[in-house]
Amino acid sequence: MTVNLKAAFFRSVFGALFVLSFFSCSNGKKWYTNFDEASAKAKKSGKNIFLLFSGDDWDNTSADFKTNVLQTEEFAKEIGKKYILLNLDFSQNEYEKTEVEENATEEEKNAAQEIAARYLEKEKLVLEYHVQQYPAIFITTPEGYYIDSINYDASFTDFASFQGKFNDHQGLIDKANSLTQAIKKAKGKDKALAIDAFYEATPTDYQPLLVPMFKEVLSLDEENETGLLGKYELAQAYIQSFDVANEGNVEGAVTVITSVADNPALHLDKDQKQMAYYTGAYILSLSGSHDFDKILDLLQKAYDASPNGIHAKDVQTAKGYTENLVKIMEEYSSSENENENESESENNGQPEQEN
Repeated sequence: MTVNLKAAFFRSVFGALFVLSFFSCSNGKKWYTNFDEASAKAKKSGKNIFLLFSGDDWDNTSADFKTNVLQTEEFAKEIGKKYILLNLDFSQNEYEKTEVEENATEEEKNAAQEIAARYLEKEKLVLEYHVQQYPAIFITTPEGYYIDSINYDASFTDFASFQGKFNDHQGLIDKANSLTQAIKKAKGKDKALAIDAFYEATPTDYQPLLVPMFKEVLSLDEENETGLLGKYELAQAYIQSFDVANEGNVEGAVTVITSVADNPALHLDKDQKQMAYYTGAYILSLSGSHDFDKILDLLQKAYDASPNGIHAKDVQTAKGYTENLVKIMEEYSSSENENENESESENNGQPEQEN
């Protein structure tokens, strides 16, 4: 697909002076369009982020939602003034700007590459926040840590209808604010405990966003007085292993997660070691690996790490299932070989036919 190169160039370069960092709604509130700049402003102001993922020109709802709710004076007064507003839009019009003709100038190509890079950054955030629909609404800390999400529905036809839903979430938002304030006020191991409280209050899908917090716990309590080091050493390994797996390096991912269980210098307890080995086996199985010897070895290590642990029965079940699968495959392979041998014997016994 080609585009008007001159128009694309002027929109992307000169328009960026006014659009890249923020745009102004009709109610005068600034909506940032760049996460890093919104985060910096949020940290400076001490406000949380109201994050909107939208598809203005294709999802049939985002544009109307902005007009009927987000661009109203009521929104600006009741919600907009309390949050830094961030809109990551995935309009088809923007995506088309990433494509230019082969004979485009270097300036035009660079402009398209910059737009593509911004688009990739937004796509990364879509994955991190597990966006399932558009528009999607999140409340985050200034750092982007998940606080809450508000499911869009067709009843949001004006600000009042949205405000009612938003107010239903205020308790969770207040709780998260209390937890983050406790983190800011605490020091040393008390801060590590405060971080752990926020981690436990965060839904599992969004805990990977807290990697900077993981690292802080490890540095705040080097003597492991809180007993949290093993938990966050394992949590950090989880994130690293799945990142490596997503790059296509399954063996590397397994090594990352199982090495924390093998390392005597770390602080994992028996159950945490069990989960590390079990996760390694799970990654291999999920990848479709037929290295059943390694899968069974990891499952055995997982069981041996904590035979009376809360996950021991699950590990044994997985081991039994894998052993049965191997047995079935071996029997099937043996049957296939026998059939092939019988077929060859029958063919060998047939006299050659004359032409």
